[in-house]
This record gives sequence, C-alpha cells and structure tokens, in this order.
Amino acid sequence: MRSVLCVLLCAASSAQAAFCFDAPGEERAVFQTFAGQPRVVVETSTRWMQGQPDAPPALSTRTSTFQAGRPVQVHRSVQGGATQSVWRFGALQQNTVRGTYQRASDALTALLAGKSELTIDKVLLTPARPITATFDTLGRLSTLTGVFENDTLSAVKLQVSCTYSARSRQTSERVTLAGTIRFTRVATVDLQGRLVTTESSSSAPGTNGDTTPVVTTYVYGSDGHLTGSEATQGNQLVVRQTYTTDAAGRVTSLQFADLGDVQERWTWTYDDHGNWITQTGRVQDRPFETITRTITY
Repeated sequence: MRSVLCVLLCAASSAQAAFCFDAPGEERAVFQTFAGQPRVVVETSTRWMQGQPDAPPALSTRTSTFQAGRPVQVHRSVQGGATQSVWRFGALQQNTVRGTYQRASDALTALLAGKSELTIDKVLLTPARPITATFDTLGRLSTLTGVFENDTLSAVKLQVSCTYSARSRQTSERVTLAGTIRFTRVATVDLQGRLVTTESSSSAPGTNGDTTPVVTTYVYGSDGHLTGSEATQGNQLVVRQTYTTDAAGRVTSLQFADLGDVQERWTWTYDDHGNWITQTGRVQDRPFETITRTITY
C-alpha cells in the first residue's frame, strides 16, 4: 500500500514523500509550497481501519501558519488532542532557518476515554528540541536536521541531504534516521522540467538495505500532461499507476493498476488558487482516508 501523503515534518521509515523535489500525487515532506501565499492552512484527516467498518476512525488535525510563504508554526493534534506537537520556525537568515520541535501526550486513560486536557500552551512548556534547515542560493532545501515524528508518532532524529545537478538534471536525496542512512532517491527531469524517473533505495532496521533499487518511470501524453507511471525492481514490476489531470495539468485521480484484488484509488479537488482542498483514498471503492483543507489567504 502507498502512503500518498506523509504529514508535514514526518519521517516515515518506508516509502515517503520526497524532501528535495516534487512528485505527482505526493507532497513535499517538509516546507510545502502553496500558490497564493496563504496565511493559515488547516488540514483535517479522517482515517478508517480497513476491514473494521464499525471501528471509529482515527482523527488528526494539522494547522500551519505562514508568513510571506514560509511556515512559522505547525501545530498537530491527534485523536482529539490526546497527542499534540508543535514546530516553530524562525526567519531565513544567511540561507538558514532555525526552529524547535515540542511534543506532549496525555495518559492512555485519557486517550481511551476520548478526552484530553492538553492545550497548545501546555505543549509549549515542554523541552524544545532544535531544528536546522539550510537552503542554496536558489532557495532549494540543502540540509535538514532535527527531531520529527514518524508514522507511529514516535520522535526520531532525522537528517536530510539534497544535492542538485543542472548538467544531469538530477536531484539526489539522502535520508538518515537515528544515525543510519535509511533512504536514498535520485530524481531526473526532462528539458521541460517534468519528472521522468526516480531511482530509490531503502533499508529497514537490522537489514543491509535493498540490493536492487526501485526505478519509477513517468509517462506523459501529447498535451504534456501525466498519464501513467511504472515502478520496477530489477525485471519485476512493482506497481503500475494511471493518472487523470485537469486542464491545468494537475493530478485529479490516481489509480493503482497492479495490486491484485486490492484496487486503491486517490482523488483530489482544487481551489481557485490551484491548491488542493480535498484528498480521498479508496480501496474497493470504499474510502479509507479523507483529508480536507481549509485555507485562509
């Protein structure tokens, strides 16, 4: 299964959204970009457990505050506020942004009862862990170091390195978790700046990593819009995806074509500025995750 949206400032141990470049149907894992320079973006996520239709969904909310297009604070609340985390970022100075990460959780009894006494003010009283990001002269992310949440809401030390080559039209990304290189990816674009291939290698804890990288190739139609992609590992097909786009070339749906009996599909809608405002994931035509954005410009 593909996790189409890795939450902002989330360091997943498996396949994840890129830190250093944009990929169709994905978002930057850090420092998302928006059209129209919004001031506040509130994202509400509802996720259902597959095979458990009667179980209550998992809820989370992420509120991002921006100034001049850059995030200054990201507040994440999980399961009704029982776990909350706050990232704060300072101004860009000499190609460097410094920030902090803070996190607090209520007791398990509060989580089970669906109640929380946590507030953002209480979270801000917890110890602050430093975050540092550097950028090149073109404003692209070069390095990122700090403590972030992984997909199990655990705090993990993360280091990211991005390198860019204009000659080869390639971006190289290396992700280190808890001192071990866990993920590398090389993205290549064509002369029009469209992503044409990515080559990814990953390693799980206690392993030496994949011996054969996964290569994803993207295909475009005569109108220049994305129509499909295919991921292979050696001579084996990993997954094939088909896309539909709107008149502006934005992805409106993504269908996984080779998952056996499991048919996974994602859809998006956009506002007048071109930012997506709904994202829905379905399996066998049943929704398992919806994300709704409220954007204030």
